[in-house]
Amino acid sequence: MVAGAKHPSFTDLGLLADQLGLPLGASTSGLRTMEITRTYLRAFFDEHVRDVRGTPFDRLHAEHPEVRSCLPLDRPPRITSGPGAP
Repeated sequence: MVAGAKHPSFTDLGLLADQLGLPLGASTSGLRTMEITRTYLRAFFDEHVRDVRGTPFDRLHAEHPEVRSCLPLDRPPRITSGPGAP
């Protein structure tokens, strides 16, 4: 979740609204929302598609304090070896 963002913030409309001065009801700019989206998508694909270990989600949160996770804190650990490993 991104504090201050609305649904259109995650589309091109967020950027266009910023440039045209149209109100979307979002306090986070379209440019900032685009930066956050690109950063988190890149980290997700690095970890889950490219299998790059150590995706720095903790560091990402420090750089993007408006982002909050919706994941439960007690989610099971990722299996990296043995039966059932990817």
